[in-house]
Amino acid sequence: MPKLWSFELLSEAANLPQQSTGIELLDKVLPTGLPRKGTVLLLYEPGSGEVELLRHLLTGYMDEKQSLLYLAMDNFPRNIRQLIYGGVENVDWSLLSFIDCYSKAFGVNTDETYVEDPENLSGISVAVSRVMHERTISIIVLDSLSTLIRRRDIHPAIEFLRILIARARQAGCLCIVLLNGKGR
Repeated sequence: MPKLWSFELLSEAANLPQQSTGIELLDKVLPTGLPRKGTVLLLYEPGSGEVELLRHLLTGYMDEKQSLLYLAMDNFPRNIRQLIYGGVENVDWSLLSFIDCYSKAFGVNTDETYVEDPENLSGISVAVSRVMHERTISIIVLDSLSTLIRRRDIHPAIEFLRILIARARQAGCLCIVLLNGKGR
């Protein structure tokens, strides 16, 4: 099972609106639920269930008609859509915005509105601002910090993460940051 770590202070988290995860085991560990705003680090090892956990969380937000922003650095957005909802019909995909950094890294054409070079952290940051200016975002997913560290080194990756967290705080939304515990 992936580990969840919150960057926020426990005293601050106690005053935040919370949401049940709907996952019995996780709800036992987080009896007051997952914060609706703040930053959560999802530390995982490949194959530990991170995809299922993320799918469950994202579909819950989308079922509530809340907008999501997904920074795709480890997979193509079309694959992520498939992982999230599989073959389910009648999904309101307009709720899910991508900043596609994966396609650009491999020189693959994409239909996504926002496509950025994963090396250009300023460009990614500007794209995040644009999406957040266009719509109210309830959750931001950075998938993954591991890739960002590999591509840009630790210091620029952490500085980018600080900016992303600040934007999430300003917007009052939840930011989920994925980090591969194996460092791959």
